[in-house]
Amino acid sequence: MDSSPASSGHFAARKLLQSFVTSDEFSQTVDTIYQLSAAFLVLFLQAGFTALEVGATRPASAKSIVGRNLLLLVIGAFVWWFVGFAFAQGTGEGENANGFIGVEGFLTHKYQPTPEDNFSAYSIIPSFESWSEWFYQWTVASAANAIIAGAISERCTLSGHIIYTIFFLGFFYPVVVHWVWSTQGWLSAFFEPFDDDWKVIKTGLMDYSGSLVIFVSGGTFAFVGSLMTGPRIGRFTESGPKELPASSPMLIGLGTIFLWFGWYGLTSGRAPASQGMFDVAAKVSVVTTMAASGAGFLTYLIDLLAYKSELNVLSIATGVLSGLVSINAGVAGVEPWAAVVIGACAAVIVKSWVAFTALLKLDDPVNAIAIYFGCGLWGVFAASLWATETNTNAAFPADMNYGAFYGGGGDLVGTAIIGVFAVLAWMTLGAMVTFGLLKCAGSLRIQRDVEVETYRLADEHANKAL
Repeated sequence: MDSSPASSGHFAARKLLQSFVTSDEFSQTVDTIYQLSAAFLVLFLQAGFTALEVGATRPASAKSIVGRNLLLLVIGAFVWWFVGFAFAQGTGEGENANGFIGVEGFLTHKYQPTPEDNFSAYSIIPSFESWSEWFYQWTVASAANAIIAGAISERCTLSGHIIYTIFFLGFFYPVVVHWVWSTQGWLSAFFEPFDDDWKVIKTGLMDYSGSLVIFVSGGTFAFVGSLMTGPRIGRFTESGPKELPASSPMLIGLGTIFLWFGWYGLTSGRAPASQGMFDVAAKVSVVTTMAASGAGFLTYLIDLLAYKSELNVLSIATGVLSGLVSINAGVAGVEPWAAVVIGACAAVIVKSWVAFTALLKLDDPVNAIAIYFGCGLWGVFAASLWATETNTNAAFPADMNYGAFYGGGGDLVGTAIIGVFAVLAWMTLGAMVTFGLLKCAGSLRIQRDVEVETYRLADEHANKAL
């Protein structure tokens, strides 16, 4: 008898064909493939962030921006592997269980025997939820971290970027993820009771895809970072704000399209594809589209009617992104028409925030503070107002309340207020500590003479090319 590996493999294959796949095994397979596909889309956001930032800044910065963003993605993966994921999604048992921070999954080294109902090729599996969940959450965390880099572009040192990445992804951001998305988090809509002391709110926070978790967290670090780093030389003069030249409207437009494409991984990708949730994922994609379109169109009208402006690529891009950010919290809870309203409101809000940051002399080449911080805050409250009972029951646990405009009372609004203040306080503290230490160490901002010389030579080169 032939006992070669090939023969054994053929025998195993025949046995597999003779068996059948249960509905649970099929659901697990489909959900894993779907989550991995969503994670690939979210990872593609990095291309969008990079293209948009390169396009909105001066040509001399292009090489350093691309290299820096690649490096931060690499370092962020190590930070997430070491501690980030464990603090974010690691759930504990007994005395270790708590609603503040995760306690297991460090270095993905803790395993358990594969349960009988788990359709896996391995005899042991990780003690955390799944490998696909780890990968998905890393791509989401990397997107949050990219927000900070854009806001302080062209004047922060490379070591400064590396240090805040370690602080942000290694501790401060994962804590917020645990609060809102973990089954043990004290703000979580998916809270599974383990200790009455951590059940401190009546209904969980509606933040389905991260208006608060991703964008307000990253936006707060961006706000404080821009404030403490200071503006680029020449951005603000005695006569007022001065727009520094952007290198490429084409890259701004392409970056925005890349971001819009990858955004569906953030929104539709949050729902499992099986167990009837495929309809939720499909509807979420429509809601996402209409929010972005509503914001982008109203931005164009504002530019056209109020400012008599020609088509401004950065302005339209800012409007589209404001709609995407604002819908993330309630994307599974609201109707498409409400998404248009929420996006339209976001267009007005982002314009106000752009003017406000200029008034504060906050230099933000990609309008990250206005888009992610300002519209992220709006998104949390919009969800608590417009979430319908039908949509909420489809996408959230049975005890989740729905929006105030649909008779849900003020519970969601109250939770939103509590959540926003908690996250703002936590992330502001984290940002002040992180950037404060960098500033004290002299590692936050590039030296003035280096900054001046770099862009002087770049301008001379550009003039010679003309």
